[in-house]
Amino acid sequence: MSHSHSHSRSSSPGRHALGQVLALTFLFFLVELVGGLWANSLALVSDAVHMVSDVSSLGLSWLAMWLSRRPAPPQKTFGYRRVEILAALLNGFMLLLVTGFVFREAWERFLNPPPVRSGFMLVVALVGLLANLAGILLLRRDDPRANLNVKSAYLHVLGDLLGSVGAVTAGVVIALTGWYAVDAVVSVVIGLIILLGTIRLLREVGNVLLEATPDEVDLSDVRGAILATEGVKGVHDLHVWTITSGILSLMAHVVVDGSRPAGEILTDILHRSRESFGIDHVTVQLEREEYPCPGCVAQADSASPAASPTAPERPCRPPLRNGLE
Repeated sequence: MSHSHSHSRSSSPGRHALGQVLALTFLFFLVELVGGLWANSLALVSDAVHMVSDVSSLGLSWLAMWLSRRPAPPQKTFGYRRVEILAALLNGFMLLLVTGFVFREAWERFLNPPPVRSGFMLVVALVGLLANLAGILLLRRDDPRANLNVKSAYLHVLGDLLGSVGAVTAGVVIALTGWYAVDAVVSVVIGLIILLGTIRLLREVGNVLLEATPDEVDLSDVRGAILATEGVKGVHDLHVWTITSGILSLMAHVVVDGSRPAGEILTDILHRSRESFGIDHVTVQLEREEYPCPGCVAQADSASPAASPTAPERPCRPPLRNGLE
């Protein structure tokens, strides 16, 4: 059996950028909330509420990057990597409640639109636009594609930017036409953006907790890559799942014909998993055709004797060493 993983990725630069954007976002959240309440603008208040989720997400991303640097205690062999998943689940349910509140308030204001201080609303929205642009520039100092947490933060700030654009639009329309209901309309649009993002978030969290195959991995392609390895006759009990954002694991039972040393076969499988699918955490159990794994034979992925449901149920052999039985 072979186990391989890598922890060589550095998170310090991204963590520093996240800390700066977190402080900037929290500061503007306070400005937008107070300004929205004073201007009587639901668009500003709803965007400020949206920023609560962004502050939480940025904080969780920063905390997760900090916790991931801590050594794993004996009781937590994967460390604290799933803290962000549990927090995201709670955050997602809170966002659903917030979205419901925004829709209810928007409906009431659409039926009876109150006066809005469009000038002040416009000033606050423009400040938010500048703050979000600054956040994007901070995150772009480090390649957002290099770390999933940084990429997530980048997308959150980009969503805030769109919210600010919506608030600016509402302020201009009110100033030019006096149509106060546009404040409610923009609030509904922002609420829909929050709702769609929340649904995607909860779906991703559910998939991680259910240890589903990640969307970016085609399990048939992984199986084909393993079967294409010289000396491999079959694959069964193949599983690919997400430990936490951006960290994938693979586990498989691989049937070999004994024509190559076990170490070479394992090296090839580990290389294919890492280079082709971005899977660093790989555990492979090698088996011989004449010794199928009990309880696993029905899931085998080859036409070898090990794949036959009528094959005798003998215990799995110990891991092969140097290609010998």
